Amino acid sequence: MTSSPRRRHAIAVAAASIIALLLTGCATPAPVAQTPAPETPTTTPTPTPTETEPVVAQVLFDGDCAQVLPSEAIAEVIGAAGDPREGRDLGTATLGGLGCGWTSEEGSLDVIAYPSEIVPADIAARYETPVCEGFLYDGYGCRVGVREADAWALVTVSPPLGAPADEEPPASLDVAAAHVAEALAGTTGNASTPTAEWWTTSCDDVEAALDLTTLLGVDEYEFGFPADGGEDVDTEINRASGSLIGTCHWYGYAGDDARAVQLWAYPGAATQLESFIEGRDVAPVSIEGAEEALTFPGDGYLDLAISDGVNVVFVDAHDVAVDVDVVGNAVLAALAG
Repeated sequence: MTSSPRRRHAIAVAAASIIALLLTGCATPAPVAQTPAPETPTTTPTPTPTETEPVVAQVLFDGDCAQVLPSEAIAEVIGAAGDPREGRDLGTATLGGLGCGWTSEEGSLDVIAYPSEIVPADIAARYETPVCEGFLYDGYGCRVGVREADAWALVTVSPPLGAPADEEPPASLDVAAAHVAEALAGTTGNASTPTAEWWTTSCDDVEAALDLTTLLGVDEYEFGFPADGGEDVDTEINRASGSLIGTCHWYGYAGDDARAVQLWAYPGAATQLESFIEGRDVAPVSIEGAEEALTFPGDGYLDLAISDGVNVVFVDAHDVAVDVDVVGNAVLAALAG
């Protein structure tokens, strides 16, 4: 995400030198008066501005969901829950944010937290009071925004799958919000500083640069995907702050077989890639122009992670007509412009 700073120091030294004039001859020379050379003024060089090193994201709670809510607090809200579902989203982490979720037989509890300066004012205002709404593909819950110190979080409490939806916010939402507010007061974080190397392209630009009919092996294709996962508030925040270009996806049919290329492009996320792949089964692959490129054997969903050293793109190539590295080469070239 960042490049090494180039520090240039201009050093100027002004020196005055006096040259002695020697007179030679056979006779005894008469004294000659010497005129002192004028002093050369010493000038102070103007400092050359140095490039400040871009700040790298510090993720709230050190990226640890266990620091967000202790098990006792979770139990107060949804009863005994299993291990947290850590939403280690690269776009969120690049902004210093973190997503966590817990599920039990009584429902689920989700927290999306960011440094407050990152959160657009209209989103913060939308959740100043509790709201019950749908989100993602088929999610539903009651949620409220919480701001404490320099951090903001969206807290969501949802009923169990198949249970009737809450029309009014449950009392457990207030309990959860109070615990999250207490946790926010004890953490700090910051976003990465955007640089000129962050990708700023759009899905339309990428589409124009890709030969999708060849990659997909179809005559016609459409933007989108048959099973769109939907979006949530974190997607809005990340896109507004430049850490997510969006979900770019196209699909078509070869006979009855659906084929698709999906990509998720994360400007500035290279410093967060290592934490994402930790514990995953990965293998290196050669992609032209990439500083790091990995495949995910047996993942069944994600095929490639490609980094140019600053940005990252995830690629899913579903039943395409070419090898996955061909798709990766084309995608990285399209994003680089």
